[in-house]
Amino acid sequence: MSKKPTILVVDDEPQILRAMQDLLEDDCVVLTASSGMEGLQLIDQRPEICVILSDQRMPKMDGSEFFLRVQEKSTAARIMFSGFTDFGSLVRAINDGHIYAFVSKPFNLEELHRILHSAFELIGAKE
Repeated sequence: MSKKPTILVVDDEPQILRAMQDLLEDDCVVLTASSGMEGLQLIDQRPEICVILSDQRMPKMDGSEFFLRVQEKSTAARIMFSGFTDFGSLVRAINDGHIYAFVSKPFNLEELHRILHSAFELIGAKE
């Protein structure tokens, strides 16, 4: 049996964190953080994180800033998600944060799984 890849989901909405945990726990080990700062601490503690999913709109540190900071700490594939699609913020996140993919809320579960599996292949995670 192969080891499940570890992902980190960062969102300030507890119901989104619970939903993502429920949706993804069969395919991977899911860690959750309710803020960018908490996410950065988990990245420091858990080097096995291979994919990071983050909301764009969060208080204190948005997803773009979070991914800029992640870039200094981890080579994990980065996926941003948001229900609010501000084109300028998205372009900044892609260009500055080296975002692998963007997923809009509400999630299309099939699309999310496809993007995750593609990210796992990109970084060489075993499933």
